[in-house]
Amino acid sequence: MERIYAHFNEQLMLNNLCASVGISSDLDYNLCSILNNRRIAILATANQAGLNLSINGTGNASYQELEYHIACLFVVFVANAFPRLARQDSSLY
Repeated sequence: MERIYAHFNEQLMLNNLCASVGISSDLDYNLCSILNNRRIAILATANQAGLNLSINGTGNASYQELEYHIACLFVVFVANAFPRLARQDSSLY
């Protein structure tokens, strides 16, 4: 149940971020899946190195995992927003 709730929060966060700049969007589930798989792979590598991080978010790394996921979503958002902003005449750099 926590996983479903966390996924819902991620969807809301992404939709709110897009709505704040006037972009209507649907959540890209493939992107979230790729990011989640990458996070799990990084945590597995860290566990092999003896750092004892938690994959399910119940350990010490839950805040860091959330920050990493938010940062990845923000990077994707910025990468998609720059071309759109560059085409607008009202945008100044």
